[in-house]
Amino acid sequence: MYVQNLRQLLQDIDTKYPLTALRDNIAVLLDMAEPARSLRIQALEANVARLARDPNSDAYAQAQYELALAYCADNRMQDARAMFEDVLNKNADSPWAIEARRQLAELGTPPSRQEK
Repeated sequence: MYVQNLRQLLQDIDTKYPLTALRDNIAVLLDMAEPARSLRIQALEANVARLARDPNSDAYAQAQYELALAYCADNRMQDARAMFEDVLNKNADSPWAIEARRQLAELGTPPSRQEK
């Protein structure tokens, strides 16, 4: 029901909520709801690539963070570390950077970027 509601909301955005900036956030939530790990990773990778080209999106850091978590769940720790680092480097002021830093600490990897 959750996924169905998200899909419906995504369809209705242009007509019912034309001024909202939630389209990207809903797309990330849909990607995260994919039950198959490999398909979730594939969807998140595509979304991260798309959002990287959109300077107005506020969902980029979240998509990167969720992709890193998906990599962790798939035991792709090197990819996860790289993505968490990318969150820190590209979105240092984002709340997702705080979470990425915490995840890196849990993985036993201190962030490599210089703190401001």
